[in-house]
Amino acid sequence: MFSISQAAAGGGELPHFPTCDSFEISLTPLVNIVGLAAVQIAKAMGANVIATAGSKAKLEVCKRYGADHLVDYTKEGWQKEVQKITDGHGADM
Repeated sequence: MFSISQAAAGGGELPHFPTCDSFEISLTPLVNIVGLAAVQIAKAMGANVIATAGSKAKLEVCKRYGADHLVDYTKEGWQKEVQKITDGHGADM
């Protein structure tokens, strides 16, 4: 799994990802400078961003930074919500 923080620590090299409407990425945890940058990078690459966080306030911050879908991972069944958002195939990463 790719980590934006690992890329930043490793000289900032980002892997090549496909850019198309069907590319979906689930990012967690997000509400820090690195995570919010990850949302913006993923959006710029054409990803459908599914933000997962542990509170409504954190999810709202993710939405302001461009996340397409918001999932609270403290709620029972959050994984099923991701499956529903992705039409059953799950996030690509």
